[in-house]
Amino acid sequence: MSAEEKAKEPITSLNVKAQKWQTYLKEQKITCFQSRIGGDGKHTVVFRALMEINGHRLPFLIYTDDSIYIVVKVLLAEAGVTVDNKPALLEFMDEMNRSYKLFKYTTTPDNDVELVCCLLHTEEKFDPSMVQTAIDLMMSHLIENYSALMRVIWTGENKPQEKKN
Repeated sequence: MSAEEKAKEPITSLNVKAQKWQTYLKEQKITCFQSRIGGDGKHTVVFRALMEINGHRLPFLIYTDDSIYIVVKVLLAEAGVTVDNKPALLEFMDEMNRSYKLFKYTTTPDNDVELVCCLLHTEEKFDPSMVQTAIDLMMSHLIENYSALMRVIWTGENKPQEKKN
């Protein structure tokens, strides 16, 4: 399909990666996602679910569109950045970001704290299992590190947790 034909498509149509992701979800019997069509010229589709981490249910989103990008975001702490915790929190996030290549901790203009993963996929070579792998790796990382992040947010201190004997 030419770029001109693609531009004439109704904005309610799903992008190719969203179609492939939906097919993958059906094949894998994954039913936790809701989807929303963005209604923009890039045919954005957002898939939303909750990720359970250490007893907390964190919203996560998968953004697909006509670009080569797929973005996975996990909302870790709504309005988590405060004047009191900002220095320690940014230090913690920098430490994490230096350690992990696949995903990065970010803050939003609303002071939310997110974990973001950006994957590159063309429509033709899109592999939904790679998105699932990224989600699994993010989940594993959060199971190990979410408590430390929240301790920094709540206390404003970025100190290693003392080990109990």
